[in-house]
Amino acid sequence: MTAGIEHRTTPRSAHSTLSVARLKRTVKLGLKSLWNHRLRSLLTALGVVFGVCSVVAMLAIGEGASFEAQEQIRRLGSNNIILRAVKPPEEKTSTSQQTRLAEYGLTYADIDRIRDTVPGVEIEVPGRIIRRDVWNGPNRVDCEIYGTVPWYPLVNNHHVARGRFFNRIELDGKANVCVIGSGMAAALFPLDSPIGRRVRAGSQYYRVIGVMEPKSARATTGALSGKARQETRGAAAAHRMFIP
Repeated sequence: MTAGIEHRTTPRSAHSTLSVARLKRTVKLGLKSLWNHRLRSLLTALGVVFGVCSVVAMLAIGEGASFEAQEQIRRLGSNNIILRAVKPPEEKTSTSQQTRLAEYGLTYADIDRIRDTVPGVEIEVPGRIIRRDVWNGPNRVDCEIYGTVPWYPLVNNHHVARGRFFNRIELDGKANVCVIGSGMAAALFPLDSPIGRRVRAGSQYYRVIGVMEPKSARATTGALSGKARQETRGAAAAHRMFIP
């Protein structure tokens, strides 16, 4: 007697085999349909590609415009508050009042008080501006001499193009060093590099250790007055000398 082996197919395996066969038939039918309508398939694929590319391009343009707007706001210094001391009108009154008027202006004590009482103040940049004639031999420039601190370039987004800015040691030691604007460098040193040279302001001589980059006028608003203010500010920065 010969023993036989009987194979039985379970319902689950039969259903799986049927699903695979149906999937193969569907894929084959789809590929055949695509091949029979090649032009239509190509146009559909191109439409999908162009649609996705246009969406990506619009998003990229929007993000770029947003970034540029934020950069313009940052260059305008909209997160900076400038406090300027204004000399009050002099009046011929009592001696005590004349003494008070002579002591006008902001002091380091005022800066400490602002830091302690005003929330949100991250950093402060004290400074004092006076006008002087600055000389290099026969070359003269009427400029603003700006006494400030080493972190002025970082806060004001106005950086050094050549050389360096003065450091904390030079600030504490009141060193006779200076950083000049690009306009001053061109006027005082038309043919030579100003780095390491000396300039005279009044009776004081200062060694030039850096030249500031031209103040960008790209951070302008749509209003003409804002553009004029920015250009005026850039011209003033070009004829400014920074000292510790």
